[in-house]
Amino acid sequence: MILGAALLATGCAINVASTAPLDMDCCKVNKKTTKKAKADKKDASEKFECAFIYVAPGLDPSVNRAVIESTDINMNVVGCATYDEAEEVVKEMVAKGCTGIELCAGFGNEGIARMKKAAGEGVAVGAVKFDFHPAFEFKSGDEMFQ
Repeated sequence: MILGAALLATGCAINVASTAPLDMDCCKVNKKTTKKAKADKKDASEKFECAFIYVAPGLDPSVNRAVIESTDINMNVVGCATYDEAEEVVKEMVAKGCTGIELCAGFGNEGIARMKKAAGEGVAVGAVKFDFHPAFEFKSGDEMFQ
């Protein structure tokens, strides 16, 4: 949600499956702040690892993924086509050290419960929530992705 809100607020839209460089005003690098960011950059073990997992038909978690790095956070973004795939990605993210996982609104109540169970204790799992997702003809993910 934080990532999505930040991108929407700046008018930025990215395709996480794309390898093309970003060429949008909102994503251009400020060289002055980049030098400071490099000086302040934490090593990987000091960064907060978190994940945003989204679900939609036709996604492949081996392809539809990206890591968005900042000085303090590594945001792992992964797309899945089913709850089964998402459970495997949750386990992968926990093994990677993610202690915060956010789920897209495509996950219904049952999907959220499954991801919480897959994450185990000590991992915060939250969700953006629509009871019925507008991108999926107002159906719940529970109807579509199990």
